[in-house]
Amino acid sequence: MAENPNAVQISKDDLANLQGSRELLRRLLEDNEGGLELKRKIKKIVPAAQFPELDYIDAASKPIQEKMTLLEKQQKELQDRLDAQKKAEEDAAAERSLRERLDAVRQQYSFTDEGMAAVIDRMKKQGSSDVEGAAAYIIGTQPKPAPTAASSGMFPSKMNLFGSGIESDDPSIVALNRDPMAWMEGEALKILAEGEAA
Repeated sequence: MAENPNAVQISKDDLANLQGSRELLRRLLEDNEGGLELKRKIKKIVPAAQFPELDYIDAASKPIQEKMTLLEKQQKELQDRLDAQKKAEEDAAAERSLRERLDAVRQQYSFTDEGMAAVIDRMKKQGSSDVEGAAAYIIGTQPKPAPTAASSGMFPSKMNLFGSGIESDDPSIVALNRDPMAWMEGEALKILAEGEAA
């Protein structure tokens, strides 16, 4: 009998180890849970390894995978549009609310355009949307008006009792303006003379 050139001699222990390893590899590759993944890992490490079932699976799943990729892209685009629309609506509502509060403050405190510009500047500096707080700050920084004497309405608030500074036809007022002391002496003498005559 001719010798097989491919035959090698190994010990029974080595043969048992090789057969056990081969059986373990076969069982791992045929495993339903991790067999395909193991085959893919082997093919990645040893590109020449042949696993025809991987080629069939890849060929069959390629159109499905392409559709899934397209659906995922469309879903992301749709979600992005919905998020952008929601943000635009929230921004519009916030702007509307701010505009309403600004208008209310303008009416309540009778702010001019310059006053409202100062309120908005204050809000920007503070990084706040507190319109009422900014308005209160602006009002608080304004100079206080000088107090005025309360008038009962019975008498005029300004009186020029002696006609000072006013040209008058009355000789008594002209004398009073010219020399008040002399006028007072003359009036006192008149009053005394009237008292003696009575």
